[in-house]
Amino acid sequence: MTAALRPRRPPADPAPTFGPLLRTARHRLGDSQQRLATRLCAAAGLPTVSRHEISRWERELRLPSAFWLGWLAQVLVTDRAALERAAARTRRRRPAGATGPGVAQRHAWAWRLVEIDRVADASGAVVLRPRAVGGPGAPPVSGPDTVAA
Repeated sequence: MTAALRPRRPPADPAPTFGPLLRTARHRLGDSQQRLATRLCAAAGLPTVSRHEISRWERELRLPSAFWLGWLAQVLVTDRAALERAAARTRRRRPAGATGPGVAQRHAWAWRLVEIDRVADASGAVVLRPRAVGGPGAPPVSGPDTVAA
């Protein structure tokens, strides 16, 4: 195979987003998610971070507040500015118009409320046809449509 025909690998991202940066720093210290959560709570004096929250941060379902970024930098023995830059990169990569916790994954879990209409096709046979009446992208519910069968 010649060099011209080889598939190219995408260039490695030199600046990771928040989740991979946090995971790498945690692994460098040999900490589990539980251990990191315990160390964060002890350092901050607040029992509010669990291993579940560390997991959400690593999967970028949520991002830590500025308060927790400071404690993470201290506990992970890393540069706070690097954590802040990674968090900013992660926010920029989220879907347009998305805000709040969990927006990186929420768009993939869209739900719909569906009603089933009974309609007659060209041959006169009754056909069941789903119609979205609620959920993201669906028109607002204005009342049942009537279809002559």
